[in-house]
Amino acid sequence: ISLTYLDLSYNDWQGSIPSEIGQLVKLTELLLFSSRLNGTIPYSLGQLMNLQTLDISYNSLTGVLSEHHFSKLKCLKKLDLSENSFSLNVSSSWVPPFQLQYIGMRSIKLGPRFPEWLRMQQEVEQLYINNASISDAIPSWFRELCYDIKYLDLSNNNITGSPLERS
Repeated sequence: ISLTYLDLSYNDWQGSIPSEIGQLVKLTELLLFSSRLNGTIPYSLGQLMNLQTLDISYNSLTGVLSEHHFSKLKCLKKLDLSENSFSLNVSSSWVPPFQLQYIGMRSIKLGPRFPEWLRMQQEVEQLYINNASISDAIPSWFRELCYDIKYLDLSNNNITGSPLERS
């Protein structure tokens, strides 16, 4: 299948993302936001090595996302997981295969610790990790991450410190 762009947003699917999604290996954009999807994210999504944009925000997706879900997404630039009912559970030593420009993780459980994997992201322009169950101090490396950020939302967490000051 030579499909490169798939937009099924704003639909009434009320199902899960099929595991066969991983067979769309030429896909560069996958837009499934606001489609009433539920269930868990298939591991096969992590096989889409050409994917640049993944937006599955504003659905009813559940479960735990792990490093395996992102294993081959080396081209990914925009990731929006916002407003779903899952958590991101990756090891503190995880090095993502991608460099994101847009990170949308509103109301996704990232905490309680500040996400260490963000340290590796050097191209971030927009970062939305509000209401992400983070109860931690902003790490000293975060200031470097903020250097080129145009939009930053850390609201509705229990974060101490300032993203603009050195600790």
